[in-house]
Amino acid sequence: MASFQEQIAIIKKLRSDYNQSDKNTYSEKLGIQKNLAEAGVQTTIGRLKESESNLKLSSKNLNDAIKKLHALNVRVLTKELNGKVPVVMLPVRLETRFVNPPVSAVPELWIRIYPDDIHANTHEPAMTKGEIEAGEFYWKGIASFDAGTTAEKEEARKNVWLKLKETVTGAQRAIWVAKSTKPINWADINTTAPATLQFPVYPEIKDHSWTRAPRTQALPDRFVITIFKNKMPVYEQIGNIIPDTVFLGPDPMAAEEAIKKLGTDIKFNEDIDWLQDFNKAITNGLGMKIQLQPAMFSAGNSIERITVLGMAHSADADNGKVILEQMFENHHYSSKGLSFLKQGTPTNNTEKDGSGYAKNEDHLDKGYYAGTTPTKTSGSDLDLFTRILGVDLNNLHELNNSNLNEHANALMMNTALYAATLSYYFNELMDPAIKEADANLIRDYFTKYVTARGPLAPIRVGDQPYGILLSSDLTRWTETGSKFYIGLTECLRRLQLIWDGMVSSKVPAIGNGGNSETLLKILGLHSGSVALRQRLANLPDFSYSAGNININGLKNEVQALNHRIVEFLKSLGFAYGEDSFYPLISNMIFYNWTTTLSEKKLVLPNVVSSENEYLPELPKSGLNYISWMAQKATIAALESVNFDGDKPPRTLLAMLLRHSMLTELRQAGTKFYIKNKLPISITSFEKSLYNFDKAAPDLTSYELLRGEPQKLDNRKFANIRGNIGDYLLSEYVGIENRQLSEMKKAMNNLSQLSTKTLEKT
Repeated sequence: MASFQEQIAIIKKLRSDYNQSDKNTYSEKLGIQKNLAEAGVQTTIGRLKESESNLKLSSKNLNDAIKKLHALNVRVLTKELNGKVPVVMLPVRLETRFVNPPVSAVPELWIRIYPDDIHANTHEPAMTKGEIEAGEFYWKGIASFDAGTTAEKEEARKNVWLKLKETVTGAQRAIWVAKSTKPINWADINTTAPATLQFPVYPEIKDHSWTRAPRTQALPDRFVITIFKNKMPVYEQIGNIIPDTVFLGPDPMAAEEAIKKLGTDIKFNEDIDWLQDFNKAITNGLGMKIQLQPAMFSAGNSIERITVLGMAHSADADNGKVILEQMFENHHYSSKGLSFLKQGTPTNNTEKDGSGYAKNEDHLDKGYYAGTTPTKTSGSDLDLFTRILGVDLNNLHELNNSNLNEHANALMMNTALYAATLSYYFNELMDPAIKEADANLIRDYFTKYVTARGPLAPIRVGDQPYGILLSSDLTRWTETGSKFYIGLTECLRRLQLIWDGMVSSKVPAIGNGGNSETLLKILGLHSGSVALRQRLANLPDFSYSAGNININGLKNEVQALNHRIVEFLKSLGFAYGEDSFYPLISNMIFYNWTTTLSEKKLVLPNVVSSENEYLPELPKSGLNYISWMAQKATIAALESVNFDGDKPPRTLLAMLLRHSMLTELRQAGTKFYIKNKLPISITSFEKSLYNFDKAAPDLTSYELLRGEPQKLDNRKFANIRGNIGDYLLSEYVGIENRQLSEMKKAMNNLSQLSTKTLEKT
């Protein structure tokens, strides 16, 4: 028996043969149809059948090879796959029905599986004579606009583009026609057009707009249905092999009529009868009948959960790349259209706003198709999308919102606010459980990779949005990298158990019981956060000083929390010794309530954020409050909250950025003093009450940063004029203020974003 890789190579060759046969058959059918009037109906049908026979033979050979591959168990086949190649899982639509005797011999659950919108391929590359003429007329029009100002030429080109969109069917088809008819001797339309435009040779010209059956080649080899009870699988059933090409509608050029009326019945031909006949759907792997057993049912005589999963074991990484690229190209140029979606785009109409989709438009940057060569911006959403999915960007750079940088923007916000958020948490609240070296590695990882929305932008096919989630099984993940990544993986694995418990008890979900109110809560969920809430906490010494407090009860509460947190940290390797102390987080008392932060006080005061509004300039400096802090901040200004005579707004973002800069400065200042072996006495840990010991007063952050090194050693610090804080804020970049410099760079970039982008970033 051939090895797995040998069989994959055979299937790859047969798949290529089938696709070539499909192209040849299509070309033959176009030629046969053109001669329909001369040849007659019966002769034409005979020629069509002869043409189709070769394609059917090629299809049979391919599907037989896939069936032979699946003589092995699906789990055995899965182990043969390369674990370094990601798996793209596409959704399918399910229809279920409980069936009882006499319809079936025993009670059964019937499950029908339909491809989703994203699977369907309806794009026809061949153009009609009218489309070709319209496309060539478009380019001649573009070439003719040499006179006038740049603005006049651009307007004229937009008008000729509108003419093309009116002539062909829709904006997406117009892009395809313009791309396919682009002159071969005029690469850059910004250069002077040649005297005579040379158009490409068109291998196929069709007489009708619809000449191909809608289809998909993006389904798995077969599906596996699993039934769960008490979160554990209790039943599994494997379906039949799915044809490599599944037809989703009739072929207008088929020899046999696609749909026939036989008496009172409607009969589909063999290519699409699975859509009508459930038993044929089962034969084609797109349906299953499951005999019900008592062990499948949970309380209330219900089935807890059903999953339908499948993998294309027969497609290697190269085949998968081709399938994905063809799928994206199809949707880009089909009538439904394809685009990227901005974070927070509404998927449905509401009382306040409409959905993010109304109709298909071309969304071209210039307002017309220019045929420019795409450029990849490193770190952009398009760059990440193509790199992670391993596809070419040529057919994606024209999509609406393909110029998004939401992931990069989120990472810049991570960098700008890190000192006021996670840095404070790890350096202050988690010390000594988190060492400084580990805290720096966490910071580097977080500011480079972690965002709430994930690295991949969602997409839209027609009016159907698709979010793309990167996922893996942490329980089986084996990290072979650095010690840091091994520790991070283990920490996330243990936290996952805690999060799963919280989800099970607090998040509404179908299958967890409940009533119609639970369902409404699920349907009303948003895809992302729509509100910010704060929860306060303090250390015990503050609570002990309050009146009417049950000291013993409070001590018991603090000790219980301390024990829970410390035990978790010990499970990760934290060792408490005589010279160490418990992290502050283990002693903090969190309030039992939260408060909502007004959306009108997040970025600008009393203003609802907008994609079309940007931060206003401060009257005296001419800079907005973010760019001012990034470019002109001084210790005195940050302390007095006086930006060259301007007062920044008291919004959450402004206050967090100021706090982040001051925290970063304090850390950089401390590093500077330690590096230069300058003696300082600073509060070594967070506490609620300061300066209670007159003999050893606390050194505040401002006092630390107002220190002047020259007063300590004039010769050694001759190049430092004034206080250490302003020196660290200057153009000087050293190891102690490298992170501060990165923060200022991120703030400069953030200052140019719209208020809505800042809010959701």
